[in-house]
Amino acid sequence: MLDRLIDTVAAVREICPTLRMTVDPVEFRGWKYHTGVCVTLFAVGRSEELGRGGRYICNDNEPACGLTLRPDVLFRMIPPAPARARVYLALDANRQEAASLRTQGYATVRGFASGAQAEVEARHLGCGSVLTGTHRVDLA
Repeated sequence: MLDRLIDTVAAVREICPTLRMTVDPVEFRGWKYHTGVCVTLFAVGRSEELGRGGRYICNDNEPACGLTLRPDVLFRMIPPAPARARVYLALDANRQEAASLRTQGYATVRGFASGAQAEVEARHLGCGSVLTGTHRVDLA
């Protein structure tokens, strides 16, 4: 087993010499059906495992290898995207002007209100401005 482990580490080092690895020969938590080398993925600076996997035998006795990633952990690692400025499109908002705002990076929220009610709705929906016709008004 030790020779197989040494060979496995050498093969991984050959492919990716800068990869940081820790070998724990007594870690078998949850590996009941695996038959060979098993891995747990971690990210530098993170204590949660990103995924686990290894070699195993399929139901039809065919050798296989797999890795299961934990999306909940991966999603927590992704920095949140900056919020885009939102523009409330009043009932009479010009479609071409709305399209132009979207190409400029604004998020548009189509509404059914107009006039003073459009500003109330815009604030309620977290919009920083209102487009009425072709005129955009920033909310204070």
